[in-house]
Formats: sequence, C-alpha cells, structure tokens
Amino acid sequence: MKVADILNKKGNEVFSVKKTEMVCDTVKLMSKHKIGSIMVVDEQGAIAGILTERDVLCCIQDATKVVHKVVCEIMTPAEKLIVASSEDNIQYVMAMMTEHRIKHMPVMKKDQLVGLISIGDVVKASLDQSRQQTKRLQDYIAGKYPEE
Repeated sequence: MKVADILNKKGNEVFSVKKTEMVCDTVKLMSKHKIGSIMVVDEQGAIAGILTERDVLCCIQDATKVVHKVVCEIMTPAEKLIVASSEDNIQYVMAMMTEHRIKHMPVMKKDQLVGLISIGDVVKASLDQSRQQTKRLQDYIAGKYPEE
C-alpha cells in the first residue's frame, strides 16, 4: 500500500496559515478542525514550515509570551521537514515517522504539497492491509477462494 492510497481514502485537504499569523489564532483554528498540525506558508504561498501540537506545547511553557508570538517563531521550518512522496509505501513512512519521532508528514509530488498524513492514518492503513491479508488467507485455508 502506498501513501497515495491513504490520501485517496481520507482526502487531501490541507489546512494552512501564513507564517505571520498569531499562534493563539492558529491554535484556535487547529482546535476547531480537530487537527494536530497545520502547514505554514509564506507571502507567496510557498511552504515555510509546519506547526504541530509539539511546537505549541514547547511554546506554552511560558504562557505569558505565547500571546505575542507569531507562527514563524515556533514552527518547524521547511528545511527541517521530513516529507513523504505519494509513491512511498506505508512501511517506509511508518519507519521514518518512528525514527524521527514525528506524528505528521507532508506529502509532496515534485514541488507540490498534495496532502498531509498522520501516524494514525498510517497505522490504520497498515491494520486494514493486515486484516485483508488475514481474511484472504483464512478464505484460502477454508477453500473459499474463487476458482480460476
């Protein structure tokens, strides 16, 4: 199974904010849409980075300062992003997410953002794939496979 298969099922809607947006407003948007990360874009619409729950948690250690911060001050910048290709298989993506301890990964096709996947999306796809394989094997053992 590939990343493209996940995006085909879940959709490829990606929320984004400008890097000059206030952190507090961005957190409200993330909460409203029940998302754990949001892409950050510059004035031209190019990817500037990603803002994740972890970035926000690190920022609110001093709650008095968070009120005045803009997203670009706490985001993970584009040069540090670990991205997936829509053609990557889910085992590779799961390994990368685990190795780098990240929960959200932008999906790129050439230089274009085509989606955003979470570790939950990857685990769900992997479980679905395992269930399908198990069912096929059970049917085969029980003699319920189609005749050729």
